[in-house]
Amino acid sequence: MKTGLKIDSGFVQLFRQFETLTANSDPKFKNLFDSYEAAFKNSRSKRVGSTPHLDVLTLFGLAEDELRHSRVLSWFLRPDAEHEQGAIFTQALLRLVAG
Repeated sequence: MKTGLKIDSGFVQLFRQFETLTANSDPKFKNLFDSYEAAFKNSRSKRVGSTPHLDVLTLFGLAEDELRHSRVLSWFLRPDAEHEQGAIFTQALLRLVAG
């Protein structure tokens, strides 16, 4: 899967180092993320009753534009698209569907 774009080797190396550190990190690191996630969910659950449901498609007048929705989905699901994320969106969708 070639996108025609070069990936900075320094970025790749940095990302791999981050993955290694987080995989083998002190439990305090994981606890920090877990605490943040719990606090965020708690905060959101308190606000959900007083904040409106944000529907960006309606907000931008696109709620009933199925052709545009299809184009956006197609763009996300194409591994060689300009988003440069490869098959990450397709893989996430398949994991979600598979349960």
